[in-house]
Amino acid sequence: MNKIKILLFFFIFTPFFIKSQDKPPVIEVTGNAEIKIQPDMMEMQISINVEDADLMNAKGRNDESTKKVLAALKRLNIDDKDIITSGITMAKVRDTYGNKGTYFTVTNGVIFKTPNIGIYEDITTELIRIENVYISNTSLSSTKAIETRVMAREDALLAAKKKAEDMAAVLNMSVGKPVMITEVSNNYYPNPFNVSTEVNNISNLDVTQDLFKAGLINVTASVKVVFTLVDK
Repeated sequence: MNKIKILLFFFIFTPFFIKSQDKPPVIEVTGNAEIKIQPDMMEMQISINVEDADLMNAKGRNDESTKKVLAALKRLNIDDKDIITSGITMAKVRDTYGNKGTYFTVTNGVIFKTPNIGIYEDITTELIRIENVYISNTSLSSTKAIETRVMAREDALLAAKKKAEDMAAVLNMSVGKPVMITEVSNNYYPNPFNVSTEVNNISNLDVTQDLFKAGLINVTASVKVVFTLVDK
């Protein structure tokens, strides 16, 4: 009986062992690509933050500053559908380290986007004239990011193939068919700038259009590809 079991084990597992020995050698490489494009969309995040010992005063001052921000955006022809307000948040703060005592903070947020990147200087100049306003973040993007990413992915695959061919040639071998392709997750483009700027009332402000340069943004792609290796 034991002999029969041994024979069955041999006949069942031998084909798998032989098959594993017949697997061709492979090479795994990573291909990367980057395409620079002109941004055509700007998004700005604005924070209105007020501190006051009286909660109603804090809310009233915050409401007034928020109205002025929205009015400024309207004057600059920002469409209502492209403006989002977060709604106010209120908190009671006990200053145990300084001499402020107990006070309240009231915060609101406004986010807007516009294809008119040239408005940057105008909007920042307008915001400087409003109390309690902070520009917490400004980012640039492109409406052509998806189609550009497709092109970058193709370039990344070509780069991976070229790298595999160069490495295989050193071993006097050739690259066969790909047996696995994996896209490495990454961002379409990094935020070209991420600033936290407080804007206060400043008189006699001298701002020129040359202060803001949009530059280019990067659309990147990265892939991992496993190729078989074959003898030349």
